[in-house]
Amino acid sequence: MKKLEQVLTKLNPQVERAFRSICINIVNFILTKKGKTTLAEIEAHTGLHNINTALVANILQLMSESGTVSIFESDVSASVVRLEQYLKDNKATLPSEYNKLWTDKEYVALAKFKLLGTDNKSIAKELNRTTKSVEMQQTLLRKAYRLISIIEKNSIVKEFASISTTPKPRSN
Repeated sequence: MKKLEQVLTKLNPQVERAFRSICINIVNFILTKKGKTTLAEIEAHTGLHNINTALVANILQLMSESGTVSIFESDVSASVVRLEQYLKDNKATLPSEYNKLWTDKEYVALAKFKLLGTDNKSIAKELNRTTKSVEMQQTLLRKAYRLISIIEKNSIVKEFASISTTPKPRSN
């Protein structure tokens, strides 16, 4: 799957995640079929026949070139062991802190890194977060800063902010 990985690393992060998700979806489907299926079944299962049949074909072509799947006319077969290895290799692509609340320490570290001019990708790597998460938390901090001045200037807003409850985040 080296060629597939080379293609994926050249994509922007959002497209790469979507592409990986589609690949994993296809791999999981082929596994449920014990390594033997058809192109039509894959397209129907992924729902991509409605979007772009060529996308499924391109993904399968890359998988074929890497020897992970074999395609003969419209039949697709694959090594279950290789597919399971692909899933195992791609499961660890999300940071360990993915989908976890940010700590006060992380917010302080984020601010320090940004003040030093560190780029978001490096910050994400350092904090074990996604680049998107780093960007979103920067926005949150900027908005919080603006709101603090409003709260400090207006006693009604300050009272409301101090007594209002916010919904607790869902824990996974």
